[in-house]
Amino acid sequence: MALYFNSNLVVDNYTDAIPVQYSTRANLPSGSGFAVQSYISYVTDQQEFVVNYGNAAVTTGLESSVVWQKFQVKPMDYKNEVVIQQGVVANGYVGSSIYNTVSRVIHALDLTQLLSITTPFTSKYGGWHSTWLYAYFHQGNNEGTTTQGAAKMDWATQTMTTLTTRPSLSGQAMNSTQPGPKVQNTFGVLLQGTAGCYFTFTNDTWTSSGYATNAPSTNYGWATFDQNQGYQWNSGNNNVYTLNWGNQTWSATSSGNPPSGGTGNLGKALNSKWQKFYHCGDAGTQQSGISKFNNTSLTWSTNPNSEINPQCEHGMMMGQDWGYLLGGYGPSGAWAGQNAYSQKIYYVSDTLVRIGTRLDGPNALSSSNACWGPIW
Repeated sequence: MALYFNSNLVVDNYTDAIPVQYSTRANLPSGSGFAVQSYISYVTDQQEFVVNYGNAAVTTGLESSVVWQKFQVKPMDYKNEVVIQQGVVANGYVGSSIYNTVSRVIHALDLTQLLSITTPFTSKYGGWHSTWLYAYFHQGNNEGTTTQGAAKMDWATQTMTTLTTRPSLSGQAMNSTQPGPKVQNTFGVLLQGTAGCYFTFTNDTWTSSGYATNAPSTNYGWATFDQNQGYQWNSGNNNVYTLNWGNQTWSATSSGNPPSGGTGNLGKALNSKWQKFYHCGDAGTQQSGISKFNNTSLTWSTNPNSEINPQCEHGMMMGQDWGYLLGGYGPSGAWAGQNAYSQKIYYVSDTLVRIGTRLDGPNALSSSNACWGPIW
């Protein structure tokens, strides 16, 4: 006998479950009538299946109001071709002390642990790239010396390998972007000023030019990416610029500056696979406000939640369903200057939380390089 729920067929005459399609998570039905568990639906904008469990399993905490849970194993699409479960964050600095240390973040535990490996160089304001096999680190500003080192860490073995130094972009700050996370992810781009170069992952080789930006100088701003294009912003740009991977050209949007904390040049971007990313932090005042960029409409909005403690110069680590703001540069109090104060943001609700000291790295992590990957 067929069963209907909320006017939708959920079990047919052959007792097969029939997923009901909803366009967004917000459109999933909820309320007292959904105390019955096990109805399956498909959320099209997230490309994932969810199951109704009537809120019976969780009564307290962040998920106390969640009626639908997504499946652990999902379709092999852009969002799920690499399920991000860990990350490493390298380098960083406090004043004249610049680090070569590497720490691992285990996402399921919100735990940061210092690894025994190090990068073959010290670095701050450096570059990074991530693939499903390796985390890549590119040396940045090292107090005016030549800083063109490169290295990669194997996710499976946690071993560090020194790579050929890059042929261009010496010293100063760099911004990193790449297609991703797996099928398209064959090269990584570094930007500095208006120049660019890129690194091919399959053979660990550099190309000395390419993807240069026609925007104002990238300076200490940021670059990020999604499935279809790259993004770049700096305080002098006035708008976010988008990158066409195919023809290596940048185009200005009409987005304007980030509405919160978007006037200084030390704010950073936290990426996601949820068709949005966040701008956090501002030089000088270290504003706590966060801006959210919609990758579909190419527009900014003010995030409903702010940083718990204002910072800039974060180490930003993308995750699967949440991301991390690791360390930073605070204005005053216990977390003044470069510090290890770290926060977590849930993508589905845009909510920031302070986990506690187990997420704080052993070093300050200000202007560090954060990579993401699977657990092998």
